[in-house]
Amino acid sequence: MSHLRAHSIRLAFALAAIYGALMGPIWLPILAISISSLRFRAWEALFIGLAIDLLWMPGEGVLSHIPLFTLFALAAVWGLEPLRKQLLLFS
Repeated sequence: MSHLRAHSIRLAFALAAIYGALMGPIWLPILAISISSLRFRAWEALFIGLAIDLLWMPGEGVLSHIPLFTLFALAAVWGLEPLRKQLLLFS
């Protein structure tokens, strides 16, 4: 895959996640973070997860102080690292 094409695909996933965070369905950022973490070192996923948590964190309740999207992004970026290395080895 060419360098320019890889960057444009990565940018498309990041923009899809930002769109989903602001006005799209909630599954769109989850899907975009997951797919981009499988293919790239998606450090932008951490910032997108943090932005979603800061924008949409509820004010009260049991789960009000747990940053779920940030934790998901951390798990996706670092948890999928071995799988990503193995997938990229054969591509």
